[in-house]
Amino acid sequence: MVCTRRAIAGVLLGLALATAGAATPTGPAQAAQSFADVPRTHEFYGDIEWLASQGIARGWADGTFRPQASISRGAFAAFMYRMADSPAFAASRQAFSDVDATHPFFREISWLASKGITRGWADGTFRPEEAIARDAMAAFLYRQSGSPATDGMTLFADVPAHHQFYREITWMAQQGISCGWSDGTFRPGQSTQRAAMAAFLHRFATGEKARCAARTYSITRVDVPFTVRQMATMQRQGSSIDAKKQYEAILAEIDPGGLQPGSPEYLRFADLRQSTGLTSAQINAFLASTPLGRSGNLAGLGYLFAEAAAETGLNEAYLVAHAVLESGWGSSQLAKGYYYDGKTAVGGKRYPSGTYYNFFGIGAVDSSSLSGGRAMAIVNGWNSRTKAIRGAAQWIAKNYVHRTDRYAQPTLYAMKWDYSRAAATGAYGWHQYASDERWPAKIAALMDRAYSTSGVSPRVRYIAPSYR
Repeated sequence: MVCTRRAIAGVLLGLALATAGAATPTGPAQAAQSFADVPRTHEFYGDIEWLASQGIARGWADGTFRPQASISRGAFAAFMYRMADSPAFAASRQAFSDVDATHPFFREISWLASKGITRGWADGTFRPEEAIARDAMAAFLYRQSGSPATDGMTLFADVPAHHQFYREITWMAQQGISCGWSDGTFRPGQSTQRAAMAAFLHRFATGEKARCAARTYSITRVDVPFTVRQMATMQRQGSSIDAKKQYEAILAEIDPGGLQPGSPEYLRFADLRQSTGLTSAQINAFLASTPLGRSGNLAGLGYLFAEAAAETGLNEAYLVAHAVLESGWGSSQLAKGYYYDGKTAVGGKRYPSGTYYNFFGIGAVDSSSLSGGRAMAIVNGWNSRTKAIRGAAQWIAKNYVHRTDRYAQPTLYAMKWDYSRAAATGAYGWHQYASDERWPAKIAALMDRAYSTSGVSPRVRYIAPSYR
């Protein structure tokens, strides 16, 4: 439903006011230019003109609006008060120690406080001359709208679930009030520019949606109750292999802070339970993109990866990228096959003779990679390339990606760092697929290559940790 200024005032004041007089989206564009520094070509011309036409913004004495300047908290309070049709209001007391009756926006700020839209700072101040941050602006609008429920999910890379205004910023995005920045961030602590403020108020009051660029991803954030440095410390303390590595090298791979959604590197957080529709032909094209891929034991097996991914609910690009990394494009000893005579006991048992394959490095632990990988293939009956690919996909799905306990590991990052277990137990997450700290990044790069080779721009669902 489109909310006019009068409708908003009705919600806030509990009055059934008429909704006549709401501006249409085309009205401001047809009006005379209100401010000397806001030409018709300005990105937010229509929003700023709407603000002027409604008497919400009056600009400066020199006839300018100063669109790039930051808006102060006091001025923003005044704009919100006017947007609610400047209701009659007499402050019964001073709400904030730094906003007395002589302040030019005393009534407006006092009205905001009376409605619970602003709460000020812990020291009892409002700080009216400070620029209002984008997250605080989101909170003001959210409260003015009645603090509605949200589904608790936002797309912004720099707004983790534990952010003070996570719900408010999420609501802004869902309502089409803000698109954020092109790099996937919201920049919550940054000052709000007057031009952006005009756009936010215009969309808030009229229900007009921002024309956001289509996103090809969504993000679910999982709160982790400790810092990324604590996570790195636990990793080195719990793993004898990582104890020998440099702390900063481990930290660099655990810390997601410098990675941007939509980038190749961020595929380490891709939900591996989500199909992105790579076909067998596209997988074959990826496998044939290198000399090793063309000559290795994976060549032409795109149909097996596509079928195994469909059977197990795994992402196709991940499945083939994982095999490529672990098997050297199908050229490793485990990938070439190992003939087992059926006479030698493996784990106290004998199995049918034949050639066994292992493309995913399962069982190939650092201390005995060749013998461990061969034994795993024999025990699981992977005595053909078909069985090796399908069997490994089932094993990975069961033990990692689709595991049914609370320690699910549906991403490359989770398969390596086991952060759900660490978060739940407060200790080292020991259930890790690989010892190489770069393992998630390496497979993510191969997944991106598979998509690029195929000309596919996948819609990706990310699941990323949010460290304290």
